[in-house]
Amino acid sequence: MSYTIEDVSSVKKIVQFEIPRDEVVKRLDKAYSDMKSKAKVKGFRPGKTPRNVLERLYGKDIQQDIISEFMQTSYADFLKDSGLTVMAFHPLGEPTISADSPFQFKSALDILNDSGKLVLNHGVRNLKFGLIEQLLKNTFIDFLIGPMVVVLFQILPNSGFQLFQ
Repeated sequence: MSYTIEDVSSVKKIVQFEIPRDEVVKRLDKAYSDMKSKAKVKGFRPGKTPRNVLERLYGKDIQQDIISEFMQTSYADFLKDSGLTVMAFHPLGEPTISADSPFQFKSALDILNDSGKLVLNHGVRNLKFGLIEQLLKNTFIDFLIGPMVVVLFQILPNSGFQLFQ
């Protein structure tokens, strides 16, 4: 897996991820091989269903599973390698996968800036509070919900969130 980072601001990055074609082919082959041994398709003996039939019947589900798996492993590897404190990943667009090319997808990242504050322009609803509590105990966070509204709260250990007015 490789990635490139584009700086949008001090708290937002765009990352382009790429999984090499040979890894994509290997994963697709394994998925169809596993499906072939499990699938019970009328007119075929168990384990003898041709791949093109499996692709027609189960292709979209298999592709979505592989896309999800690649995205999760890419995010995990990125978190280990980048050294950034990422608060949220937001996939951009609908990624597709094909054995003919590398798998590529983009994500917008919300990260902590140098002051230890997180600024979000898309609202609190997209935030995973458990993740924040885990990473930022006793840290102040600013949320930009609208162009003029700023909500400031502090995460307190074992007592949830305290809202400041």
